[in-house]
Amino acid sequence: MSPKSPPDPLPDNFRELTASAAVLSAVAGYVNAVTIAGVLHVPSTHMSGTATRLSVDVVAGVGASTLLFDAALIAAFVLGSAVSGAILDSTQLRVGRRYGFLLVLESILLTAAWLTLNAGSRFYLPVIGLAAGLQNALASQYSRATVRTTHMTGILTDLGIALGKWVSRRGVTHWRVVLYLSIFAGFLVGGVSGAAMSLVLHDHALLVPIAITGLGGAAYWTWQYRWVRGAAQRMLPFISR
Repeated sequence: MSPKSPPDPLPDNFRELTASAAVLSAVAGYVNAVTIAGVLHVPSTHMSGTATRLSVDVVAGVGASTLLFDAALIAAFVLGSAVSGAILDSTQLRVGRRYGFLLVLESILLTAAWLTLNAGSRFYLPVIGLAAGLQNALASQYSRATVRTTHMTGILTDLGIALGKWVSRRGVTHWRVVLYLSIFAGFLVGGVSGAAMSLVLHDHALLVPIAITGLGGAAYWTWQYRWVRGAAQRMLPFISR
């Protein structure tokens, strides 16, 4: 029998990590439900389905415009991840990183998608893909690839692994089960909310995640400013000696 592996240590700022991941997952679930409920019935926050649709469309010999649309959505997701990687230098959730800037940037991208949607263009979806890639890379970076918020395949796989280790009593990591369940629950709640708001607000349903990400970025900036100012005041007596 192989020796038991020790449990993974509880990450720093676990509560903040779990809460932020659940909120971001809810935003992704909401946006994905809005685009599926829309005229095109296309998911926008994960690329497995889009890549499969592109493959099927190639074999089916559809028009170049449809292939361009599929490719644009995938490229936009990758570009959004690249932008996040270029802006954010973080492998842990820490004060001072550019989370606020990326959240505000996501809000701006979702605003651009909303305006494009209301202009009658289907290319609002690649703009949403850009925002989704940005957000997913943001969460992946600050969690050391533990958290993904725009698609649930990896999260459910990780949840299954954690549960399997828990049952077999090998490296029991209770916190991982809590984290993955919180993310999945957030995605489901966001999806239900997005589908419901689509029936009420129609093309304006995107205003909800626009507000959440924008206010989230502003709130982080405010909290960061107060934290830095408080730290400076605590250090002042030692500096003035």
